[in-house]
Amino acid sequence: MIKICLISIGPRGGMAHYISALANALSKRVKVVVIVANYLDKEYFNENIEIINIKTGRNKKEALLNSFNVFNFYKIWKIFKRLDCDITHFVSQHPWNFLVSFFIKQPIFYTSHDPKAHLGENFLIAFSYYLMNFQAKKIFVHSKIYLKKTFKEKFIQIPLGDCSFLTKWQKPEIKEENNILFFGRIEKYKGIEYLLKAFFLVNKENPESKLVIAGYGDLKSYSNLIKKNKNIEILNYFIPDSQIAELFQKAKLVVLPYTEATQSGVISIAYTFKKPVIATLTGGLPELVDHGKTGYLVEPKNSQALAEAIIKILKDDETRKKMGENGFEKMEKELSWDKIASKIIKEYKNIL
Repeated sequence: MIKICLISIGPRGGMAHYISALANALSKRVKVVVIVANYLDKEYFNENIEIINIKTGRNKKEALLNSFNVFNFYKIWKIFKRLDCDITHFVSQHPWNFLVSFFIKQPIFYTSHDPKAHLGENFLIAFSYYLMNFQAKKIFVHSKIYLKKTFKEKFIQIPLGDCSFLTKWQKPEIKEENNILFFGRIEKYKGIEYLLKAFFLVNKENPESKLVIAGYGDLKSYSNLIKKNKNIEILNYFIPDSQIAELFQKAKLVVLPYTEATQSGVISIAYTFKKPVIATLTGGLPELVDHGKTGYLVEPKNSQALAEAIIKILKDDETRKKMGENGFEKMEKELSWDKIASKIIKEYKNIL
């Protein structure tokens, strides 16, 4: 049986979900070792997975500072020097990845969640994305649009998997409310400004609606828009898994007003809880949202179009619930981790 080493020393949140779900699916067919940040709970992983912890940061800033810690890097070098695996697979971005890769003798695979840097991202992190492309034998991406880019002979598309594990925190007593949910890190490219402007239009039509913005990041530049509306709830901190289920259960729909994107795990979470999604026509998002079936797609930076799509869903409960069901079915058919693991293992074996 082949032995795979999966490495994710980046920030917590979606990456923790990703590496644990992938590792658990792979471990049904191959031996798996994971190298992860020391704050990641071992309960995420199956018992047959070997776990090696590395001290890193809980967010981008801490991760960047730790990148220049010589003692930490020496520890990592020792770990990688004694690795005994057939394949080494980096499943998230981190400034250490490229440097560490020089100590690895095994073939390297790389999951590039963001093949290009987003607006506002640190240059060093963005540059590390590009450098890893040279080292990897194969690069997994989540959108068709990146199959025709540089290094195209290396690129293989795999979907972002489902987030069904989050339903273990679901509680039957939690009822749906008139909530419009934005969930995830607060970043410049997420289009918060356009969502806030759209919500003022929505609120005029539907005074009982509430916008919930849940995620950590800097909201200072939006403070004036937020203060103008009492129907906006801000949860500006890292949302623990135990609270994610409650947020999605209470939501009537989920909104991704991004001005640019590659993909998003938020859509998978929405489908897990049978919620329709309104997203923008950018990056790989149109591949995940079936317009008129699992939600609506609108032009980015268009608050009017965003508001109209939200109002349309809020007005029609029957269609809204049907979209949620369609999203759940799409997740089960297209985002299965077992199918993803099978495709990845095939690529491992092709290289070996």
